[in-house]
Amino acid sequence: MALDPASIPNAHIKVSKFISHDKTWDVSKLSQVLPINLVRVVSAVLIPLLNIPDSFAWGLTRSGEFSTKFAT
Repeated sequence: MALDPASIPNAHIKVSKFISHDKTWDVSKLSQVLPINLVRVVSAVLIPLLNIPDSFAWGLTRSGEFSTKFAT
């Protein structure tokens, strides 16, 4: 599902601006900047209840290529 960043006002806004104080997605705010099909996809992503730092991690593949299959 591709979306042209140029079509989104404030494309550089942080994800945290769309998360409410009770650690749920603010669907109202998401709906202001994303099409409804993407709002549904984003709002289905669970938000951790614990305050842990973000990180990037992925397992190695035999070929050495990155694959979302191994991303965590």
